[in-house]
Amino acid sequence: MPDGVSPGDLIPLILAGGLGTRIAHLHPGLPKPAVPVAGRPFLAWILGQLCEAGFTRAVVSSGHLAQRLCDEISPWVPDSMEIRWIPEDAPLGTGGGAAHAARDSGFCPKAWLLLNGDSWLAGNWIPELLTVPAGDMAIIAREVDDTSRYGHLVSEGGKLVRFAEKKGTGPGLINAGIYRIPADWMAGIPSTGPSSLESDWIPRWLVERRSVRLVRWEGEFLDIGTPDSLRDAGSFMLKHGPTR
Repeated sequence: MPDGVSPGDLIPLILAGGLGTRIAHLHPGLPKPAVPVAGRPFLAWILGQLCEAGFTRAVVSSGHLAQRLCDEISPWVPDSMEIRWIPEDAPLGTGGGAAHAARDSGFCPKAWLLLNGDSWLAGNWIPELLTVPAGDMAIIAREVDDTSRYGHLVSEGGKLVRFAEKKGTGPGLINAGIYRIPADWMAGIPSTGPSSLESDWIPRWLVERRSVRLVRWEGEFLDIGTPDSLRDAGSFMLKHGPTR
């Protein structure tokens, strides 16, 4: 794999600091990634997927109820994995939160694999991310029949041109919320204040003509952020989740 990133050069960084306001009433006092789904905390499913893919290290960026999250998830961490828990003193958003966790983790990978702690993409999509040239960013994109709920990704030649707003209907590519970001790009994000990857940093990188490639994946997707999606999450994970 001369042009891409090897698995050992990539470390997962899971963003798990959200408030989860839409489902908070269903599990009071429990951070969203710790909500039980099919017999285990949701974040434990994500760690199991990463473990099956061969990862032995990961970083969890936590904010709301950070200690409770660590307490709930720690018994479920696979024996072969080392987790570093990085709490936020104040909300930093996806950009500042990721940069803060990367800086304080002590890890020095060539690239970071960013995932959300409240969503799931089925299948072994990691090898596809590894094939992207090492100096580029990659975003997993999914083809859907109707992009109106999500907004869509405008692309050209397999590269991102811009994020489009939630307007109109029809098929298109949407952002699955999984990113491979070169470590030097991440190091350029200030970790002292809130910022958004989607609204602040990725648009800035595009203006700077950095290469942001789209990796298409057709696997089933789950987000537990609403009562309806959480209700269906158990059967989904039993069908699509890892065995460990």
